[in-house]
Amino acid sequence: MPVEDTADFISAPSEAPPPASPPSAVTPNVWSLDWINVPAAWSTGYDGTGVLVGHLDTGVWMTHPDLADRLWVNAGEIPGNGIDDDNNGYVDDVHGYDFGDDDSDPSDDAWDFAGGGHGTHTAGTVVGDGTNGLRTGVAPGAKI
Repeated sequence: MPVEDTADFISAPSEAPPPASPPSAVTPNVWSLDWINVPAAWSTGYDGTGVLVGHLDTGVWMTHPDLADRLWVNAGEIPGNGIDDDNNGYVDDVHGYDFGDDDSDPSDDAWDFAGGGHGTHTAGTVVGDGTNGLRTGVAPGAKI
C-alpha cells in the first residue's frame, strides 16, 4: 500500500479515548491500537512487512519474545569478529549501532522496570509481533 493511502487508516485522533475503552477482539487490552484505527490497516493486509524502521531510543531488549524476530540483521557483518566487514565505519553492527555508547550493542540501557526500559517499550509499540501472547505493535511485520 502506498504511504499516501495509509492516511485514512493511521491518523491522529481528534480527542483522547475514554479512560476505559472497551477492548476489541483484535487488540484486547491495547486501546492505543484501536484508538488510531490500526486494525483497519491490518485488515487490508498492511502490517509493515518490508519496512525497516529506524529506532532512536535507549535501545532494545534484544531477546524479548515479541521483538527478537523483528530485529534487522546486517548481512554484511560477521558477528563478533571485531572487523567492519561492510566498510560502513561501524564494527560488528549486526543489529545497528548504539551511538549513545559508541558501540555495536544496541541493547536497552534504561532498565527502569523488570523486562526492559523505554526503548524496549517504544520498540514494542512499533513492531511487537505478539509472540508473547498479544500483538502490541502498529507494524508487527516491520523490522527495527
